[in-house]
Amino acid sequence: MINQGWIYLTVLALLLVVLNAVFVASEFSLIKLRYSHFNDALLEELRKVWRFKRILFRVDRTLRFIRLVLMCITLLLGVTLVALLNRVVVHWGIVVEFPEAALLFIVAFFGTVSVQHVIGHLVPRGIALQHPVEVLQATTWIVWPLLLVSFPLMRIFDPLSRTFLRILRLDPDVSLNQLDLEQQVRSLDEDDAVPDFTQRVFKNVISMRDLVVQDVMLPRNQIQYFNIFDGNAINVKLSKSAGHTRYPLCEGDLDNCIGIIHIKDIFRSSVDVQRLDFKKMARPVVYVGPDDLLEQVLEKLLDMRLHMALVQDEFGGTVGAITMENIVEVLVGNIQDEFDSETE
Repeated sequence: MINQGWIYLTVLALLLVVLNAVFVASEFSLIKLRYSHFNDALLEELRKVWRFKRILFRVDRTLRFIRLVLMCITLLLGVTLVALLNRVVVHWGIVVEFPEAALLFIVAFFGTVSVQHVIGHLVPRGIALQHPVEVLQATTWIVWPLLLVSFPLMRIFDPLSRTFLRILRLDPDVSLNQLDLEQQVRSLDEDDAVPDFTQRVFKNVISMRDLVVQDVMLPRNQIQYFNIFDGNAINVKLSKSAGHTRYPLCEGDLDNCIGIIHIKDIFRSSVDVQRLDFKKMARPVVYVGPDDLLEQVLEKLLDMRLHMALVQDEFGGTVGAITMENIVEVLVGNIQDEFDSETE
């Protein structure tokens, strides 16, 4: 005769697995909606629904709550399986001593891991990444009420975690956004429909947020510039040998730059080169700092429709230059045109 306790424990274990799958699906649907090229109009429609609005308004907090619940479910499932296996061995009349007890815990551990990984993680993860909207709509009814109930606990746990991080001299304001984004990037590796080049560019875009100007800039000793005191003929001769399209126009050296000369402006002019006024032709020069974020510099160049900026240190000296090509090479790799040699 089946013991009634077995039924309760078995049902509880199954419910925990299902609940784990629900929260895993909700987690990955949120990540998918947050970081993929998604239908913005549909996402705005979701935000208008009261139960979605609170979840989507603070996705980072929702994800922290989901991970807390998943940890609790895993612990409860392990305890439940241990109790269930204990009832089995007692029913069979096996005396549980040290070797048997150790084996019991090992079986419970691997059983929990296997069930959680396959049914409670891999399957709902795959469903959520392919159908994020439908999954979020289906799981919100469970996630949203529990999120409201757990709000007081999160208000306690968050300050505690920040305190411990400060004790360890770590930044307490680091968000989980980067981890969530990395998870989305890793999911690209499993998608055969996404070409390798696209995956590499996407990963480079994510890693660019950690780069600053001095990581990719052209150092001062490699910058070729026009010296206004040398005369137009010498400067044009330099441009022919160097092969670039833009040159800083300087009075003596790079610390006294008065503008940027575009070589097209010279050759488009109907005036003889010797009579050209390079000062009037020069375009404005933009300065950035060596520690400026590369993302911000890229945005600045795009907004100002410029291709080059000089890098200036805190003392006002020019330490290098950065071009749009330098930044693009961070994303797609080395760029060579028909005029570049293999050694450059």
